[in-house]
This record gives sequence, C-alpha cells and structure tokens, in this order.
Amino acid sequence: KVVNFDNGSHLWFGSCRSEEDIRAYLGGSYLYVGIDEVSEWTYFMWESLKGCNRCPIKFDIHGNPVITKLCGFTNPGGIGHQFLKNLFLDGKPAPGMHASTYVREDHQFGKSLVFDNATYATDEAYMAKLHSLSPTMRAMYRDGDWNIFAGQYFGCFSPARSVITEDESVQLRASQQWQPHWVSIDWGFH
Repeated sequence: KVVNFDNGSHLWFGSCRSEEDIRAYLGGSYLYVGIDEVSEWTYFMWESLKGCNRCPIKFDIHGNPVITKLCGFTNPGGIGHQFLKNLFLDGKPAPGMHASTYVREDHQFGKSLVFDNATYATDEAYMAKLHSLSPTMRAMYRDGDWNIFAGQYFGCFSPARSVITEDESVQLRASQQWQPHWVSIDWGFH
C-alpha cells in the first residue's frame, strides 16, 4: 500500500479501525496526512496522529517553506462529530483538549456539498436516494448540517429555540427569584 515516486517521496495508504490501530503509525514523520471519514475517529486518534505530522526539512529545493498538513474529510455524525465541530466550526477547543493549546487559525473548514459535485448533483437516482433519507440523515449527508446528528435523543433541539444567553439568564433571575433551573444532557441513542 505504498506508492514510490522517482524523487524519493512515498505515499502510504493505511487504515485504523480502532484506537489501538493508530499505534502502527506512531513514530513516523508524515508531511501530509489525509483522513477519509475522520468523524469515525476519536479525538485520541486525531491527537495521536497530529504528533507524527512533521518534517525535518524546513525548505524545499526552491527555497519555499515546507508546511505540514493534517486534513480530514467527512460528513457530520460519527463518534468524532463533536470534537470536529468544536475545532473547525465553533472555533473552540475539543472536549479533552487543553484550552491554551487551541489556535483557531490552525483549524480551517471547507464545506463541500453534493451540489458542488457536477457528477452527483446531476445524478437523479443518487439525489433521489439522498432525498429519501430520514430528515436527520438527509440534513447530515445532503445538506452538511453539523448542528444535527443521528442518535440525538431530542431530535428537535435547536440552540436558538432552547438555549438562553448568560445575559438573558441574569435578567430572568432578577425578575423571577423563584425560577427553577433546568439542566439536561443528551446521551443519544448510539
């Protein structure tokens, strides 16, 4: 699973089914890492491989800086949904990440939908399949909606409708001292 180029470069292909599998890649130096369906990875797997995304060569033969890249490609959902949403969409540290190490500029998100792909956007049979998915799955796979994901217990949850800001909370407490406080958590079904 290796492609060797005439200039001495190598392109490796591999897979990880579990957190244990990531150990096979530790210790290597990888200039570019591309992970397909990265939302199927845990934050531990992402963080572990990030340590191998390095290159001892600082400049190429033309004097241009060598820049390492760790890229992930995926749909919303999966076990890694929340850490990816935090890092790339919400601009905040991932759960379990030390907040002082998060740099927003290091996490760029590029959204691409089925409509951006001329081949699939005009494939009526494929588009019909996407349209026939449940509303949740359709929002994820066709519309790229990261604010909804499969397994969410309260499928109708909407931050705009269900969450109040700190300022609104202070105003409510001042006007109604007796108001109960509600706390909830969504473990989901999966």
